[in-house]
Formats: sequence, C-alpha cells, structure tokens
Amino acid sequence: MKLNLGCGKDLRKGFLNLDKKDIDLEKPLPFATNEVEEIVLRNVIEHVVEHKQLLQECYRVLKPNGKMFISTANYCSLGHRIRFCFGNDVPFRDFNHVRFFSYKMFLEEIFKTGFVIERIKGNSLTFSFLPARYSGNVQLFLKK
Repeated sequence: MKLNLGCGKDLRKGFLNLDKKDIDLEKPLPFATNEVEEIVLRNVIEHVVEHKQLLQECYRVLKPNGKMFISTANYCSLGHRIRFCFGNDVPFRDFNHVRFFSYKMFLEEIFKTGFVIERIKGNSLTFSFLPARYSGNVQLFLKK
C-alpha cells in the first residue's frame, strides 16, 4: 500500500490519496505496523500541531526499508530573509501554518524519528542554483 497523506488536489496514481476530510493527521494513523510501502507528505507537516506524533506514526506504519517523501516551506530560506529585511513578513502571516520550520529544525525532527535521509533537494524558483538549506521549500527522500 502507498499513502499520499494530506493530498489536496495532488492525486497520485497507485496511491491511497487521503485529504483532511478523509483522515485526521492529529491522531494515530489507522494502519497496521509495517503495512505501508511508501508515504508522501507534500507540504503537510507545517499544518499539523502534533507533527512529532505524525512523523512517529509514519515511521511505525512503514515497512522496513519503506520510503517516504516529505516537504515543507523553509522559513529561513534566502528568499524569505531578503523579503523580511524589506518589511515583507507575509510568510509568517499564513494562518493555515501552525509550525514554521527552518532547514536545520526540519532535519533534526526527521533524525529524531529514526528515518535515514537518502536525498535532500531544494525547490526554489528564485534561487534554484543554491544548496537546499537556502531554498524556499525543502524536500526529503527518506527510508525507514
């Protein structure tokens, strides 16, 4: 089984696509331990109050060597820093976000859960030539 949690309109073929109307990500996931092959959490973690519990639950339901893709906004990105210096604090007024991750904080949360990071990728239109730590969006490819 493959899960796409908090999918919104990003429906993926071959995945069980579950949006907030289908699943409460603040509660334990309704799947057995070691049941899931792959999980996608694309720009979801910043909307979850109990983000540590969600990461632990993803780890629990993944099969050994299972894969997970997770991404979030990097609020300490170069672009955000420049905009903030010029008085634009709009990213911090996104009331749908209950958590603001920096690159470092995001990686620390992943390591605490036990995941192995296979690849880190930045996703930024403005500063695409810079390393992921300066990117506006950080994408992690993980393995259990």
